[in-house]
Amino acid sequence: MKTYWIALLFPFMFYAQGIQIGLKGGANFSNFTGGNIENIDFKHATNFHAGLVFEFNLTPSFSIQPEIMYITQGANLDGFGDQIKNRLGYVAVPVLAKFYLIPGKLSIEAGPQVSVLVNEAEGISTSDTEKIDFSLVAGAGFNLTNHIFVQARYVAGISKVNSIPSSSGNVDIKNSAILLSLGYWF
Repeated sequence: MKTYWIALLFPFMFYAQGIQIGLKGGANFSNFTGGNIENIDFKHATNFHAGLVFEFNLTPSFSIQPEIMYITQGANLDGFGDQIKNRLGYVAVPVLAKFYLIPGKLSIEAGPQVSVLVNEAEGISTSDTEKIDFSLVAGAGFNLTNHIFVQARYVAGISKVNSIPSSSGNVDIKNSAILLSLGYWF
């Protein structure tokens, strides 16, 4: 019976402690960066992301926002005689410092993100793809209501995803993406 009451009161305990839990999802516009490769043209790909969001309110104008998301990144590659749609599926964990410019409404956020490759659809084999991806994240958010929020952010890869041979040596390819999200705070 105790377990039942704890489970029932669990969301209210978070609220009382200044902790919010939410869900978010949206569109990504991703590409590879890192250099020019002869006869290969990287073009942006439209992908998606979805996951859980936590916000630990430390002051009215500052909070820490860890997330756990499934995110697809990658690019369309022209130049192999065909267009290759390379999609990399990651479980991503960004941990962001969030500063409210207008308390409770408008915020900016920045921090690191660690992603683990879980799958790859269409394209190049994951055997050559790095399994861990480190990125820096920066963006902004706006709470439309007490429950509904929107976010826009840029994710810049700082570790290589893959190395592609080129006449000037191997070129280290990195992820980059713009994420547009719609979310709901419980």
